[in-house]
Amino acid sequence: MKNTFFRFILLGLVTLIQIENLSAQLMPSSTLKDENDEAILQSWLGPNYYGVRLYSKSIDGATGTIFHQKCNGQGPTITLIRNSQNNVVFGGYSNGDWSGYPNAGGAGSFVFNLSTNTKLDYIGPGFNATNSYTYYGPIFNTSFEISSDMSQMYGGNSHSYFCNSGYAVCADLLYNAPGQNVASYSNWISVGEIEVYKVVSNDVVTLNLAQPNIISQCPGSTIAVNYNVLGNMVAGNNPYDVQWSNELGVFATNPAVSEVVSINQASGIINLVIPANVVQNGNYKVRLKRQLSGSLSNPINVGIKSMFSVGFDEVYNQNGGFLCPGTNYQIPVFLSDCITSSNLTLTATLTSTSLGFSQVVGTMTGSGSVIDVNLPSNLNSATDYRLLYQLSYANQNYTLSSNTFQVGNRTIHAINNPTSDFLCTGVLYTLNYTYLGCDLSF
Repeated sequence: MKNTFFRFILLGLVTLIQIENLSAQLMPSSTLKDENDEAILQSWLGPNYYGVRLYSKSIDGATGTIFHQKCNGQGPTITLIRNSQNNVVFGGYSNGDWSGYPNAGGAGSFVFNLSTNTKLDYIGPGFNATNSYTYYGPIFNTSFEISSDMSQMYGGNSHSYFCNSGYAVCADLLYNAPGQNVASYSNWISVGEIEVYKVVSNDVVTLNLAQPNIISQCPGSTIAVNYNVLGNMVAGNNPYDVQWSNELGVFATNPAVSEVVSINQASGIINLVIPANVVQNGNYKVRLKRQLSGSLSNPINVGIKSMFSVGFDEVYNQNGGFLCPGTNYQIPVFLSDCITSSNLTLTATLTSTSLGFSQVVGTMTGSGSVIDVNLPSNLNSATDYRLLYQLSYANQNYTLSSNTFQVGNRTIHAINNPTSDFLCTGVLYTLNYTYLGCDLSF
């Protein structure tokens, strides 16, 4: 009865904490928690913290290497693990960093069972609470360790630095459902989902951007992005620098600032302008940096549309896989819906690296549908010619390159199997030749 009354009081207390911290969850978007777990963990850690997900086994990949890539250098964390044997969710809080080899966390860390609301504090003097080995998953010293493929848990040795009641009792407290007991956890057992959350003080403001459900965008267009702020945001306008990656999604060490936006609410929508000078077909990322503290938001992905394309391959193939000197070719041009004005110029430049050759061979102005490419009559034969297209539009240049192709100007021919160094009159010989160009005379 006494235990029941105490649990009732505890649930009442943690429910109040939960009501006060709906926007500051320790395990946002977790698939492992139930409705009371947030309040339970906040009662153990205190209400002045929130969580940012660093790692999910099902989303990020099931290797210890990925776990460390995501979690090293992030400071204190909460780890949640599902025991596949009985669906119990257990885990631990480490007040250290997972990059600390071989020992990470220390006093203040604890392990827990969320199915029974059991918390076991670290009590082992002389040893740190967690171990950090590069290829393994989370290791809470001798309480449990996760294998390198994140699929199994080893239940530890004959004692635990979080429990002094004997191994069997401690194992039952940590890994089992109420009323359940398992004789031994000395062997590896299967585990399911694993999630790791960075624990952040409310004094640290984190901006979370929601990935918009958008298709590729035009350069210079505007995208609307939902956001929410975690932590104690200072009242008034809070300026954020908008930073864009390169077209491969990689941020420079000190990215240029494309614009500054102000955020004065805990959640809402911000409009971000895509720079006009982005590369077509690029896979960009964008993030925000808080001017006051330098903290970075999570990045979101933004694909860029193609501004134009050309039908070169079709023309090239129709001409037998080569082009001829002194010939005009009409190359189809397809402009995307990002082009809203006829004030544009498209140029085609013929190049050859092996010949050191470069010459403009075609120009199209206005919103036409073909570009006339005129190959010079004095071209030498080569197989590494390219056509480089440059579209000038709205004070920006967008480029596109063809694959290498062949320009030929001579027929190679040979006599097949002569019987000697001379030919005889009245004898039929076979002429075998290979056509590599545009001139059949010899």
